[in-house]
Amino acid sequence: MPKIVNHVDRRHQIIEKALVVFARQGFHSTNYNEIAQACGLSRTGLYQYFPNKEAVFKETVEYVVDTIVVRIFSIVQSKTFSTSQKLQKILMIFIGVMEHKEDSAVLLEFFICLKRRNLQLTEYLEDSIKSLVGAIRELFEDLENKASYLSSTAMMLFTFLQSQILQPLFGDTTTIEDSIATLGRLVGIPKEDLRSRAGITSDMN
Repeated sequence: MPKIVNHVDRRHQIIEKALVVFARQGFHSTNYNEIAQACGLSRTGLYQYFPNKEAVFKETVEYVVDTIVVRIFSIVQSKTFSTSQKLQKILMIFIGVMEHKEDSAVLLEFFICLKRRNLQLTEYLEDSIKSLVGAIRELFEDLENKASYLSSTAMMLFTFLQSQILQPLFGDTTTIEDSIATLGRLVGIPKEDLRSRAGITSDMN
């Protein structure tokens, strides 16, 4: 009896394996055969799911962004958390992305490719990013309306989060730590809690 293959699950597995390869080697240094090998497939087998390396890479980026979008929308739309609590949770998601080197590396690589015009932004990915930015902006506008002194805080947070969508990694480690500490204070997260909370980001709803 022939083995039944769940193609949706298999496609997801390919993306997860490709994420590791692209994060380690970058887009340009990775070839199609290496992706296939990492997935335990022949070149022909991988071709059944993706026609080329670029298609694999774009869907890998979409997978990373979708993961962020889903988690942030669940927070923004929650009726349980206050606005300040939502900001804390969103901040911790982005700290988690920064500390998860594979996600950060792939996003940074993608935006570098966009800047160099090696790749084009897919309509799906563009819509995902726009909807995410819009949801976060609405949250900050709500915060701004509550007290005048929070206006600068909301603007700073929005600028920070937007920069994490467009540029997931800073070049200077000190800048990362300083930014995280400053933003943590603004939303009421003690400095000593930042790293421990970032470590459980994946469990946050």
